[in-house]
Amino acid sequence: MCRLNYEQFYDGCKHDTARIFTPLLLGARRCRAISPVSPKCCSKVIFNLRRCDHITDALISLHWLRVPERIILKVATLTYRALHGSAPLYLASSFRCVADMPHRRKLRSASTEQLDVPTCRRSSTIGGRAFPVVGAKVWNGLPSDVTSVSSLSVFKNRLKTYLFRRCYETV
Repeated sequence: MCRLNYEQFYDGCKHDTARIFTPLLLGARRCRAISPVSPKCCSKVIFNLRRCDHITDALISLHWLRVPERIILKVATLTYRALHGSAPLYLASSFRCVADMPHRRKLRSASTEQLDVPTCRRSSTIGGRAFPVVGAKVWNGLPSDVTSVSSLSVFKNRLKTYLFRRCYETV
């Protein structure tokens, strides 16, 4: 597998052009010309940072999330789509609201938009990583001002803002 020569790729690029092409590189999987690229590598290329330089300020200025928060963003967006009917039915049928369960209607969590987390024998095995389990855990971990919106675009905006603040709260 050959690697892309970043210096040649970004030679003469303005900062905005690099910002346009970098997400395309982030989404690239294994192919002949481009190997998988991390946000760390892309931000170092964009800002011309050395190998030992810190990248937190670069990620903040690009308004990029770290990889764990990006995963939460993707899972939460797919869960939102499943709950609001814009995802395939096999995904939507895997979630149950706590308020819809007859034996849990009197609980405090029934007044919120919490999801029932399916039980699995071992949380560290494949069952604990299944989408219904992870989606419900991620959804239940989000604040109510993020989950209670009615539009997908507003949900994505609030979710990214929440994750960005959580990710870089110490900076």
